[in-house]
Amino acid sequence: MQEAAGALVAFGSGWYPKDYYFIEAIEFFIGALENFKADNMKELVNLYDDTKYKELQLNYQKEMLQLQREQYIDTKKMLQALRYNNYVQTLQLQQLDGIRRNTEEAVDYLRNLRVQENHYHTHNHYHQNNIY
Repeated sequence: MQEAAGALVAFGSGWYPKDYYFIEAIEFFIGALENFKADNMKELVNLYDDTKYKELQLNYQKEMLQLQREQYIDTKKMLQALRYNNYVQTLQLQQLDGIRRNTEEAVDYLRNLRVQENHYHTHNHYHQNNIY
């Protein structure tokens, strides 16, 4: 493998750019030349670099789009959880209101009992004192 790389470097020395001695770049250069996208080595290198840059940008955009989709899904889930939480809180408030009403009714009932007991006790005590 090293011998092949050495032979390639020796063959391309002087006309082939040293930073592009890898299969992907070589295949790109061949395809660009066959499809008349570049006329010389400088155009090939610039076209390759530009293509790689655009691929990188597209990959970043895809990644950002995926993150946005995930955030959207998470936001929808949070909204559903908030709706459910609001529903549960509404039920709790209704239950607390029912407890409050029951407590008020119980307090009123107990007040009425005391008034009647006191009235009965006072009334009997009055009659007992007047009999003598």
